[in-house]
Amino acid sequence: MTETRKVFIQLLRDSPAKLREQLLLIGPAEVVLSVCELALNVQENNVQLKITDHQRQYIEQLVDRLVPLRRKRQFLAKRRQGRTLLKTLLKAGK
Repeated sequence: MTETRKVFIQLLRDSPAKLREQLLLIGPAEVVLSVCELALNVQENNVQLKITDHQRQYIEQLVDRLVPLRRKRQFLAKRRQGRTLLKTLLKAGK
């Protein structure tokens, strides 16, 4: 993981929910790509994290390159499942 992405993950982890939502919606694409990289690490079992089967389906969407970045942004910022998954992924990004 690059140094820039580490900074974005730390910023997202330390931010309140409203600011996190704004960073995901109007921030640079690198913010969302950082979260997608975390999801890839979880999917490949490079990071040990307890996730449900339902969350695993969402991780597959984040990792899929065919899913547009705009849809990933909306999912992480607006949907309750996305916000919950984001919190779980940020725990893995320490």
